[in-house]
Amino acid sequence: MELSGPRSGKYEFRVWHLIGKSWRREFEQGDFESCSRAVVVAARKVDWLGQVLTPPDEPLLSYHLELLRGLTFRFAGYPNVEDHDHCRACWAKISDFDSPEVQHEGYLTKYVIPNGAGETQDDWICTDCFPKLRNQMRWQLPEAQSRSLKTTPPVPRLVEHSDILAPDPSFLCRSFA
Repeated sequence: MELSGPRSGKYEFRVWHLIGKSWRREFEQGDFESCSRAVVVAARKVDWLGQVLTPPDEPLLSYHLELLRGLTFRFAGYPNVEDHDHCRACWAKISDFDSPEVQHEGYLTKYVIPNGAGETQDDWICTDCFPKLRNQMRWQLPEAQSRSLKTTPPVPRLVEHSDILAPDPSFLCRSFA
């Protein structure tokens, strides 16, 4: 599996298979407006991709969390509505309900769903997970909020899937010259 871009502002991916002693391109698709959209479509074509992006020894990192890489968040209290959301990393409940297991504030971002329709959704990261993952996920905060948050340095790691050894999934969304 190869993901490349942006080229002329678009991303693409290719699926390769080893046949005998030669690599053959099996599938290619391009013209994606974002790296996230390319990863979502590629995961539908390559069964193991979602598993590689969700390493078993790193339960906070997931394929869906990868789609939030590089976004800007803001610290916010949960709005006064009779509903709840979950932290995208650990699935902790975030709400305005009074309960010991519920967090009442967290880090919020508006995410463009990579389905091509331009729809958005709000995504929350809890106050425990945000500082742990901020550097690794390249999350941004408005300047005033950024000064008050202490972060942990990223930890280099490898992700293994059967006979495939790949670097941290962030390699999927880097720019290629």
